[in-house]
Amino acid sequence: MRRRPVLLILLVMMLVLPMAVKAQQVYTLQLAYVSVWPEYEYSVDKPGQLNVLVINRFLLDTKNIQFPAQVRFQIPATALKPSVVAVGPTADTVSDQNVQYTTSPADNGWIDVLVMTTGPAIQIEYYDYNIAKTGSSREYVYVWPGSYAVGTFHIDVRVPMRATNMRSVPDATMSGTDSEGFKFGEMTESNFPVGKIFTLKINYDRDTDAPSTTFMPVQPSAPLDQPVSGQVSLETYMPWVMGGLLLVMIAGGAAWYGLSNRRDKNPARIQKRQVARLQKKNAQKGDGQIYCHECGKRAQPGDLFCRTCGTRLRQDGA
Repeated sequence: MRRRPVLLILLVMMLVLPMAVKAQQVYTLQLAYVSVWPEYEYSVDKPGQLNVLVINRFLLDTKNIQFPAQVRFQIPATALKPSVVAVGPTADTVSDQNVQYTTSPADNGWIDVLVMTTGPAIQIEYYDYNIAKTGSSREYVYVWPGSYAVGTFHIDVRVPMRATNMRSVPDATMSGTDSEGFKFGEMTESNFPVGKIFTLKINYDRDTDAPSTTFMPVQPSAPLDQPVSGQVSLETYMPWVMGGLLLVMIAGGAAWYGLSNRRDKNPARIQKRQVARLQKKNAQKGDGQIYCHECGKRAQPGDLFCRTCGTRLRQDGA
């Protein structure tokens, strides 16, 4: 009768042990690309506190991996929790939508992040508050815990806005300016074995606690010379507008010219104006001549009607 509990325990162990081994399987990283951005921006969890934004981009070696797979990463306990966990088929197509992950309580200075990934590319970001400040001097130490073997390990460090005297140990060679206007240094190592711990100590001076984003110029969401969705470009319709205005001006000028010619070329109007001017002129001279107000012909003394057109003549005082 006592054999049954022993057999039951052995059966449970046979079922659980393969699952535990699978869950704790150690993978190899083909690439670990780490970006360290001191004092880039404030975090949501601790606004106003100095921090270092660390962006980890990992690419798993896909040999002997079936997706989805659970992968364990470690972040410093001083980071409290990851701010972004994203997975995907490539580094350019990772997404943080519906990603399943859990975190463990801090243990020996580290927090485990267990990620269920659907592809070989994984991105984990966190804000590390373990940055030391003494006056205007700053110091931060990044540590790679050596959890995985890594084929290529690359790390770059951004120089914060308004920072001076930037230096690191080992030396991250200054490589230029990135697309956002930050100077940066970088270094690459190859073939990190499991358990190899890498540290990068960063020191610099800075006369402000404001994050770098405070001093960055605002960038347009699209090039200013290109229309965005829903925007009407005046340049597109300007030729049509100018053409319409030109046609309106031509039509208006033609109409005015036509009306002016009709008024000026009406014989009756011209003749009456001439007669009125002649009568006014003779009246000023006082010569007593009478002219037909209709056709302008001069009448004879005593005529009541015009001998040319038959119109009754206007007599002085009538």
